[in-house]
Amino acid sequence: MNPSGYLKPFRTFDAEPPDLTQKSGLVSQLDLNQRLRSGDPELLRGLYTSVLPSVKSWIQSNSGTTEDALDIFQDSIEALIRKAVASGIGHDSNIEALLTQICKNKWIDKIRKKKTEDKVRSENPLRYEDDYSSEEHLIAIEEEELRQRSLHTSFRRLSSTCQQLLEMVMTGQDVKSIVKKLGMSSPNTMYRRKHACMESWRTYLNDVRIGS
Repeated sequence: MNPSGYLKPFRTFDAEPPDLTQKSGLVSQLDLNQRLRSGDPELLRGLYTSVLPSVKSWIQSNSGTTEDALDIFQDSIEALIRKAVASGIGHDSNIEALLTQICKNKWIDKIRKKKTEDKVRSENPLRYEDDYSSEEHLIAIEEEELRQRSLHTSFRRLSSTCQQLLEMVMTGQDVKSIVKKLGMSSPNTMYRRKHACMESWRTYLNDVRIGS
């Protein structure tokens, strides 16, 4: 019975592949584990030649790509080597059949995991929206902090009189009070000076932004 319920049956080899577990083949069963543990190039080339084509065909027929098949096959080779190191391959095991089954299991697990993730995402869209909103919020905070630092740095480049004048304006002090405290001759003088100070501040602010 198909273990996944939605995967196509694994296609058998079109021609009988060389049995790598037989003494007359590429490797005898007696030294199989040793050659796997050492990553024997001849053995690995044989496995790529005899097993990969059918694995690739099966994965492609079950929603996968060539790249998926290569990744799964490489992972399965590594798993086979780990098994040889940890407990060894049994003397009655067919290495090609074992590698094929490892590939199938890994691809089935990957499809199941993806389906689960898609289901979780579709059932909990607000969670992912919240994650995105949190990131946007942090970016907005960082941008505001940068803006405030730029304003502060450029403001400190103004003359002492401009700083005093603009601080009084920003804190809501009335025109007559500002004129008196700064010793200006009239409100018109204060307005002209305020305009000149604001222009200078804008210039310094642009300089700070360009230099940051």
